Amino acid sequence: MRDIHRFLRVCVPIAGGVLLMFSELVIPREVRFPLVFGVGLTMIVVGAWRVFYSLLPNERRFTALREEVDVFLETVRQLNAMAYAARQEAHVWYPQAIQDLKASMHDGVERMADVAGVPEAMELAEATHQPTGTLADVSEVTAVAAT
Repeated sequence: MRDIHRFLRVCVPIAGGVLLMFSELVIPREVRFPLVFGVGLTMIVVGAWRVFYSLLPNERRFTALREEVDVFLETVRQLNAMAYAARQEAHVWYPQAIQDLKASMHDGVERMADVAGVPEAMELAEATHQPTGTLADVSEVTAVAAT
């Protein structure tokens, strides 16, 4: 499935461009513009926006790990924004909020270690893992820090 995704990501926009060039050279202008030009541009846009990803099944096997990594990346973004703001302004609550985010990041690394190498089928069988560091938890820290 990954090969199909890669093939479509590369070939659909190229095919759209080739269709546009071919239509310019061979097809009469009356037919070219409404039909071929529209189809060619649509292929380029669909390829650029990767619309076909939503149409094809997801082949990821380690979805819990991916979710934990996404949460971790969000905390990194928030840590950077908070640290930058702390350097620009001297507020008392910044150090504590940064420490809370760092603790959340450490917890996230522990959760990533727990779910690493566990395929989705095993995740469903092991209903014991309940990630606690969701984006909502991280957003609470940021909301408290912002007030």
